[in-house]
Amino acid sequence: MKDECQPSGADRRYRTVPTLPANLTLSPAERAEIERHALALKDLCEQTPLANADCEAVVTAALLFVVLGWQWLLLPGLVLEAIPGVGVLPFWLLVVGAIAVLGTPRPKIGQR
Repeated sequence: MKDECQPSGADRRYRTVPTLPANLTLSPAERAEIERHALALKDLCEQTPLANADCEAVVTAALLFVVLGWQWLLLPGLVLEAIPGVGVLPFWLLVVGAIAVLGTPRPKIGQR
């Protein structure tokens, strides 16, 4: 850092301000690249369940799958509900029917 006398923006009086040496300042191309990365990071950070309905459906389906005990017969229904536009069909009737017909995929205690 070095000090330079520069005019202030408000009253145009000269003041001593610390400045970076020329070899440490960024070129316009470097500034544009940093701005591009910052915007990409901002877009990535905005992909949260609160800001994106598709992301919300996927996260909800994954959490339900885990909370309901990794029941593999529930997975197709959860996946189909997470796909936008497909959730209007009654896939849960098929899932409940499959569980009623096939039973639980987990063995009972004492069985192998």
